[in-house]
Amino acid sequence: MKYISVIAYWINSDVRFFTSLQHKVISRLRDNLEALYPKTKEQRKDYNVNEFYWPRLLIFLVRTYIITAVAIVFEPLCTSVFNVHMVSSNMATDLWLVCFQMQICMHFNYIAKSLQNYKPHRNHDKEDREFLARLVDKHNVLIDLQREINRIFGGSMLLSLLNSAVVLCFVSLYVEVQGLNMDGVSMLMFTCTSTLQLYLVCYYGQLVSTLSEDLMHAAYCHSWQDASISYKKFIIIIIRRTQEALELSAMGYLPVSHETFRRLMTIALRVFVCIREMIQT
Repeated sequence: MKYISVIAYWINSDVRFFTSLQHKVISRLRDNLEALYPKTKEQRKDYNVNEFYWPRLLIFLVRTYIITAVAIVFEPLCTSVFNVHMVSSNMATDLWLVCFQMQICMHFNYIAKSLQNYKPHRNHDKEDREFLARLVDKHNVLIDLQREINRIFGGSMLLSLLNSAVVLCFVSLYVEVQGLNMDGVSMLMFTCTSTLQLYLVCYYGQLVSTLSEDLMHAAYCHSWQDASISYKKFIIIIIRRTQEALELSAMGYLPVSHETFRRLMTIALRVFVCIREMIQT
């Protein structure tokens, strides 16, 4: 069971490593997000940059992951180097994904807030429509960037979601059989950090869906009553466009969200209970 978990983690890490080799597309994605990033202090304040920049959960995950990595790689040199490669590839790819996704969420939050606080009036119809056009253009750019994220990271995410349930199940069985000795404690720490890593990705997958849906509510709830007829027509179009929420997707097969995380944990727990009962019988 221990070696099955290690092999599954090794395959998962190598797939993430090859995902990270897409230097050009990742650099292009980073440059596009950098171009959208608010430049001035006032803009950063409007965008609530601090709310989308390295949250405590992410910092805790990085620190815990490093401690876990040190515990895992406390073996002969060759094994240690190999394990460091696996841990670095696994963690670094998800860090890229989470950081990119945080910026997408930040821009969606800014668009929704700007639209909700805007007060159109029929006397300045041209300015109102120009305001909507800027938001729509930015929304289209964010949709393209989200699709690019799904295309780059979709394969590794799909394998990660499937492997995580397998690893969680077999590591739990290993700890159940071995008990809480030194090896069992390190494997238990590994399981906890891997689960936390998966939850963090699912959290931001859920957040981008929620914030994209907030655009529809912001368009409906803002003060459009005093606007011109043409402005109201544009608002209807925006509401129609935003009814289908954007999502972080694993190659289009599996949306990455809280529900996905819950289902994976449920499946892993059921398989663990079944195998444990078979062993005890």
